Amino acid sequence: MVNGDITYVASRVLWDGFADQVANLVETTAARDLGELGGGANPTMSLLEGGNTGRSLTVLDVSSAELAKAPDNVVKIEADLCAPEPPVSEAFDLLFSRMLCEHVTDGGAFHRNCFEALRPGGLAVHFFPAATALPFALNRAQDYLHDKLEEQKAATGKVRALVLKGRQQGISTYIAGRFY
Repeated sequence: MVNGDITYVASRVLWDGFADQVANLVETTAARDLGELGGGANPTMSLLEGGNTGRSLTVLDVSSAELAKAPDNVVKIEADLCAPEPPVSEAFDLLFSRMLCEHVTDGGAFHRNCFEALRPGGLAVHFFPAATALPFALNRAQDYLHDKLEEQKAATGKVRALVLKGRQQGISTYIAGRFY
């Protein structure tokens, strides 16, 4: 997403390469002040690798306990990103989050605060699961079954499968989730 263009990436590609995708945005936008929302104890440290990059990484999280576990070379801000007043203003060239948006209590306030935290021309990127994004919840056996069932559904318009001894692989959980 650069210059207002929207880009879609397969969820697995983005999930497996999220840090690389963000690093690519950092390079293509020349972002220097980075803000990771909800990064807590495990911020995306690879963005600071390579010596003196001239970049700073600030982690904003609602949990002081999680922030206390974060490495010392990041700036830490304890903040409720859904608060009525923004915790920071025009501080970042790039804001990003992974698996955070589904936890916010007020989406409108969250996005207003994100917008307020960006410098003019700044960019915000959020990666979050959706009900239809099954690869986030499936193990290898479930993923294999899902792919086969989807192929069958596309070819015939119906799905019919008999699974023997599928409990340890989580197939019954998958079936329950598919019907949910």
